[in-house]
Amino acid sequence: MAKKKHKISTLKYFLRSLKQIYMLITFKEKMVFFLLVLMAVFSSFVEVMSLTLLMPFITLASDPNRALDDKDWKMVYDFFHFSSPVRLMYFFSFCLVGIYLFRMFYGVSFTYLKGRFSNISTLKALDLFHYPKFFQSVADFLQKQAQIFRLG
Repeated sequence: MAKKKHKISTLKYFLRSLKQIYMLITFKEKMVFFLLVLMAVFSSFVEVMSLTLLMPFITLASDPNRALDDKDWKMVYDFFHFSSPVRLMYFFSFCLVGIYLFRMFYGVSFTYLKGRFSNISTLKALDLFHYPKFFQSVADFLQKQAQIFRLG
């Protein structure tokens, strides 16, 4: 009769790795990491918004008089009291350029913060002798793997 091999799933390895990383970093680093995750979600939202606004801009730029026919454009046109559809097109153009500038500066600052966070984390990871919990968890992992190897 063949013995069953004990298999540990990839998800279990992943979750154990996350737990080890969680034990290694300080509370401040955890908060910075959480902030970076929120910034990444907001960055995705800004990217989608900026790309979504391109089609209405192209439509308005190709035919500015269309602003008077469409009910949504007409509502914006009336709300801001534009004197002509061309002025609405200019306003929308400046808003679009502003959104793209914001996206650019936000992306640069987000990339800077990610790099700074990863640099700090890398420097701490190189100095592992200050983290006895890490070595204890590695030793436990190796002992468990040795037991599994002996049983298998």
